[in-house]
Order: sequence, then structure tokens, then C-alpha cells
Amino acid sequence: MKTLYIHIGTPKTGTTAIQAFLAENTDALFRNNYIFRFFPFRYTRSVGAIPPKRNGFFLHGDTVPDDPEQNRKKNEPRLKEGLELIAKWFEEKDNVILSDEFIWNEIQRWDFLSVTKQHAKDHGYIVKLIVFLRPQSEYIDSFYRQRTKMADTTMFWEEYLNSSDIITDYYGHLSNLAGLFGKENIVVRPYEPRQWSIDQSDIFHVFMDTIDAPYTDDYVLPPGEKNLSVKYNDSEIKRVLNYLHTESTKAQNDADLFFRRKAKECSVLLPDQEAFSFFSEEERSSYMSRFEEGNNRIAKEYLGRDVLFAGAGKPKVKWDRFHPTMQDDIILFFGNVTEELFREINTLKKENEELKRFSLLYRFRNWLRRLRGKH
Repeated sequence: MKTLYIHIGTPKTGTTAIQAFLAENTDALFRNNYIFRFFPFRYTRSVGAIPPKRNGFFLHGDTVPDDPEQNRKKNEPRLKEGLELIAKWFEEKDNVILSDEFIWNEIQRWDFLSVTKQHAKDHGYIVKLIVFLRPQSEYIDSFYRQRTKMADTTMFWEEYLNSSDIITDYYGHLSNLAGLFGKENIVVRPYEPRQWSIDQSDIFHVFMDTIDAPYTDDYVLPPGEKNLSVKYNDSEIKRVLNYLHTESTKAQNDADLFFRRKAKECSVLLPDQEAFSFFSEEERSSYMSRFEEGNNRIAKEYLGRDVLFAGAGKPKVKWDRFHPTMQDDIILFFGNVTEELFREINTLKKENEELKRFSLLYRFRNWLRRLRGKH
């Protein structure tokens, strides 16, 4: 049966690494009866261009929070264009793969998956949704730091935790998706790198197994880490800097990209010596208790086991903005910024001197100075 696999997220579960793997191995996938391709159209948002390897982005498009009809009107033509391309791809191979981590959260914006379902019915293929889940406490913690890194929020953690619109009711959300596509077409995988390491596996093997594709010697690993998380201190520094970027002008976006890069560099230069979390162990336990029943139902109904997530791992230290290492990280961050600007200014000075040496006016003034010196 021809199958469209849609990897829908969630964010912060290795989605960027999976997309990099798929993009690196398009030819090998094609030889094994799978198509992962970029689309001829591109999307650009205020935070920058959407990477082509997020080839499932066209399904939902660039949306606004509370206007489903506007989102449909704005994005449905491109959705239909993309689906028609997929119908042609199915003439070449039996399996097509789409991936975009924000599908998980964008599902509530408008009914793009209903349009996709109808297209699948009309063109004789089935849709399988793939989602990786991690404990809600880890998910919201990591996603908040991602949002501060991307200049999407200036909220304190406490504000964000109480007002976030990201979807943490995993069971309820999966039930809605199962109602649309059937539970048999929803594939759930826990995001558990610790367990994969014990099993001598990784997210790439897990993903390939999820789409029933053998992991052969044809496949190569993508180079480097793709979506580095910033440290907690650097995330707080970036949160404050986000007040500078309240408008989507090119100058502000370029400046934000610069600060974002510096936050990542400093996270590598001076890594945390402790494992931090925005939650204390007590707070984490209390927060996770809200989802215990739903998570257990996911484990039994989608995975055939008793517990969705393996143990919480080693206890983490609750971070706060007054942590003793904050001063060092502030100094390092702005020292790193100043050093790069200093180097750039010196380079520009040298280039300016070179340009002046070749200018007629500069040479004429030098001639005059030499002439006066003779007299």
C-alpha cells in the first residue's frame, strides 16, 4: 500500500537531526523505495527562512494563533500544490516521507490534516503519523529555552509555564488524531536517548524502524549537532536581549541571529558543570502527576507496555537567574560579543586603509605632504 509518512514532532525530540539524516540520504532512501524531497517553494518567517529539510512545513504554512479561516485561506492553495506533487511522487515509489516538528502544535490552527486525508483517499494512499514524545516537564523546559533562543518570548519561566499554548495533553491530542486517521495509523515513539545508548542504538535507527525501512550500509550519518540547546544562563541572557527585537525588521533580525550565535558559542565555551532544570524534583513530580493517567494510557494503547517514559534519570539542580555562575556567563557572553566586534572593526580599518592608498585623492595629498616637506 502506498504510504505517506508524516513526522509531526514533537519539537525538541531530535527532529532536526532526523531531518538532517533524511536530507543526507535521499538517494539511499530512493533506492529503498522511499522518497524524501525538498519542495520547489520556500517559506520565510520573521525568524528567518524555513529550512528545506522541514519539507512538511507546507502542510500548515505560516499561521496566526486564533483565526482558522484566515489560516485556511492563506495556506490551502500551497497545501494543495504540495499534495499534487506528492501524488506524482507516488508514481515513482511507494513511500513518501514528510517532516516538520511544528505540525504537532499547528494542528489546532486549522484543518490541514483533514484536507490531507481527503487527498489520500482520492489518490489511493494511506497516511501514517509519527510522533516522538518526551516527558512533559522536559519538553516544556527545553521548548522554553528554544523560544528564548529564537527571540520568540521575553517571558520569565514562571509566566511561560502558566500561559504556554504548546500541547502537553499528549493523550487527548493523540485521540483527536486517531479519530481522524485511525489509531492504527498513529505511531508513537518515546524520546529516550539514554535507553537507546544502552541498547547501542540511536534516533536514526529508531526512525527507520518506525517507517519499516531496513537500516542498511547505504545510509550515512549527518555531520555535527544540528540544533544545539543553549545553557540556562545563556538562555536568560538571550531572553533579556529579546526586548531589543520587538519588530521584524531586517536589522533587528540580523542582530538577533548574531546574539543567538553568541549564546550557542558561549554554551560550548563554558558548559554547565551541573545538570539543571527549571523544575525542582518536587515541582517536576507535581507537574508530571497531571499527565500520569494519559501517559499510562498511551503506553498501553500505542506501545503495549505499562509506562510511557523510562525513569527520570539523575536528579537535576533547579536553576534560577541568581545562580552563582550567572556573573561569569554574562562576562563571557559580552566579552565574546566585544571580541568579535573588535576584530571586525580592525578588519574594516585595514580595508579602509587599503582603499585609501589606491584613491587619487589620498595619493595627491601624500604628494603634497612630500612636496611641502622638501621646502
